[in-house]
Amino acid sequence: MTRQIGVLFWLSLTTAGLLRAQAPGVAIESPKSSNGDAAIIRQAQKLKEAGRLLSLEEVGVQLNSASTAFLDLPAPARRSLKPAAIYRLARQAKVQIGWFYLCRKCDHWHFSGAGGYPIAEGVLATCYHVVSGEQERSNMREAYLVAADAEGRLSPVTKVLAKSRTMDVAIIQAPGLRLRPLSLNTNVAPGDTVYCYSDSGST
Repeated sequence: MTRQIGVLFWLSLTTAGLLRAQAPGVAIESPKSSNGDAAIIRQAQKLKEAGRLLSLEEVGVQLNSASTAFLDLPAPARRSLKPAAIYRLARQAKVQIGWFYLCRKCDHWHFSGAGGYPIAEGVLATCYHVVSGEQERSNMREAYLVAADAEGRLSPVTKVLAKSRTMDVAIIQAPGLRLRPLSLNTNVAPGDTVYCYSDSGST
């Protein structure tokens, strides 16, 4: 009995500590289900029915022709930001880019998203392999490329602007997302501090 009370007391202290371990206003990300985000899937279905989504085949054609794009990029910040401020900017700019697709293993629609971020108004950067769909292609009967912000609001991807398979980079247009672009800085060198804000894996 004494050992049981001791374990319960320790769990209570641990739980209480966890509840107070995060500052007010810091978002706690909810886990995704095996079918992805149900709200994103519902929005994607409406966009598909309206004929507003680029299919896997159409994206493939654009990837073959896209090479470079000229964009009006925001200037880098002139003052240093604390890590917490960097987190807030990254959290607000978080984007999931991926495929709304009909599975080959079942008759359900899924969403498989990976990380991206805005670099100009309505323009997002992500990895080439995400946009090409090469990792998911074998599991998709029908697929469409979409992008969602941190709150789960969805936008169709309307165009592939530029890509580099060698650098694993793709620049795409998603005008439905109103996000503050993150500025790019080319004045970097080995040893500089780097922060990464991303999902640990695709859904």
